[in-house]
Amino acid sequence: MGKREMDDEQRERMDDLKRLTWRGVLTGGTFLVFAIVAGVFLLDDWTAFLFWGSLTLVLTIVVFVSQWRYIRRGPFPRLPGRRPAARAVRG
Repeated sequence: MGKREMDDEQRERMDDLKRLTWRGVLTGGTFLVFAIVAGVFLLDDWTAFLFWGSLTLVLTIVVFVSQWRYIRRGPFPRLPGRRPAARAVRG
């Protein structure tokens, strides 16, 4: 099976996902460093808050993988409803 090309909507969603993932990695890394430093200074044990510090990174990875699979699967289902052209201004 060959690789499918992404359409514009998939590309846009993938860019948003990458931006969200990098933000999550930076935030999670900062929180992990803070948890290690807090564990060292407060409890003299660097592993004291390690679970809570690494939890944000794990959640970021889980969200990335699940959303990446959804985006690559495409096309996206559309909800039934009014079309933009059907919204006529009544005067």
